[in-house]
Amino acid sequence: MKSKWSKKFRVEVIAFFYEQREGYKPIGKILNISRDTTERIIWRFKAKDTVETIPGCGRNWKRSVTAGRYLKLKVEKNPQLTAEEL
Repeated sequence: MKSKWSKKFRVEVIAFFYEQREGYKPIGKILNISRDTTERIIWRFKAKDTVETIPGCGRNWKRSVTAGRYLKLKVEKNPQLTAEEL
């Protein structure tokens, strides 16, 4: 997944504002980004020592690839099926 913000931009957020002990909200207002985005960038830097977008979010499938293909085929044939019927 590609991030909306460039690596250079994220590094600048960390290097300039966070090192100056600015809070998430003031940084977000200055850079015109949300407080949550600012917080995630800084958290990732502190926890993982990187500003790269880290893959692997989300839950892993608990079924095989074959079972997934089978379910997709069933839904394509009959889109009205409920989850229980599948």
